[in-house]
Amino acid sequence: MATDEIDLGMGFKLRFAKWAPDRSIKENRLRYAFIPDVEKISGILTCAHGIEGSIFFDHGPKYREIFNGPWWTVESWEPLTISPSIQTGCCHGFIRNGKWQPA
Repeated sequence: MATDEIDLGMGFKLRFAKWAPDRSIKENRLRYAFIPDVEKISGILTCAHGIEGSIFFDHGPKYREIFNGPWWTVESWEPLTISPSIQTGCCHGFIRNGKWQPA
């Protein structure tokens, strides 16, 4: 799983995770035959207190069958804007225009 990271400001960071099943395995090749790999399937948000939480970006019904939600809608990849808000356990806010905004 490849990752890259963006700094959202205020001590928050988001690492993107790619989804690419090992298609050399027959079961995976058959199960995911018509489902493309995704560069940014999910993100791991690290809050200013060091607590991490995962979010899944909604790429449509095929992916919702594979991964359990909840799902976040990507309104813009550049700069990153998603909805709804995110609750990390200790922090609550939004990612708007590539920046963390407290709720």
